[in-house]
Order: sequence, then structure tokens, then C-alpha cells
Amino acid sequence: MGIYTRTGDGGKTSVIRGRVDKDHARVEAYGSVDELNTFMSSAIRQAEIDGEAELADELTGIQQYLFDCSHDLAVVSPEFRPYRLAPEAVEELERRMDEYPPAQPLQAGYPDNPLSARLMMCRGVCRRAERRIVTLMRDEIASKVVLQYINRLSTYLWSLADRVSGKQGKR
Repeated sequence: MGIYTRTGDGGKTSVIRGRVDKDHARVEAYGSVDELNTFMSSAIRQAEIDGEAELADELTGIQQYLFDCSHDLAVVSPEFRPYRLAPEAVEELERRMDEYPPAQPLQAGYPDNPLSARLMMCRGVCRRAERRIVTLMRDEIASKVVLQYINRLSTYLWSLADRVSGKQGKR
């Protein structure tokens, strides 16, 4: 048997406890978080190249939370399978942001080095994921903690891009 299943050939996909159309708001929401996670991998690799091992580790930890976010967004009924992302994840991001000086506007709003650019790409995808989650939550049950986390994460990614810009002295 191959890696393919053919079960999605009719335009439906599996979520936890059911099947929905591939363009369903739930699939759009967790798909956007999955895309963000992919972009995070690019930022992690760039951080490693730039010798920012601590930042790479931090972003890797965030990726694990994003896997939890995707899981929680795929849960149709939290009674069947409990959510994974805890409010402490939101608090952790808030603590990290409180440790940094306030973000300043990047030069004309544009990143000035590869790592900062990748973090800003992550921020943009994160904001889209947030919009998709809001759309989902209009009509469906979804974790409020995931929305809070994604909201804080977009701000955090902005502050990281700003910090990396300042560290590399290109402001």
C-alpha cells in the first residue's frame, strides 16, 4: 500500500471525529497553522545559520505548540478528544515579550536581513491563521486558547524580527 489513500479524491478530508469538505473553515484554520509551522522551520534554519542557537531552540518550542494548535483546531468535539494547548502557553509568550524592550518599527516596515524577513513572513502567515480561526469560531466550536495563542504569537514574531534587526545592527 502506498502513502496515498484516495479517500480525499471526492473533496472531503478527515478531522478528529468526522469528515468535512476540504475548504471547510476548520480545514482552512488548521491548514493555515500548518503553513505557519512550515514557515517557522525556515526561520529556525536561518537562525541556526546566523548562529542564533537560542532563538532556534525557542522557535522549535513554539513549533511544538503549533502542532498542538493544529490538533485542537481539528477537534470537532472537545468532549471526544480534549484540547492540548493550555493557557500557560499564552502566558509563556506574554512573559517572553515582557522580557524584551518594546518593538520599534522596522526600517520603513521592511526586514533588513534574512532572519528578520523569515520572521516577518511567519508573522504574516500567523495573522492569516488568526483570521481563519475567527471565521471558524463564528459557526463552530474551537479552542479559545488557540486563538489567544495565535494572536500573541503574531505580536511576538514582530518583536523577534525587530530584535534580530537590532542585533545585526542594520536599523
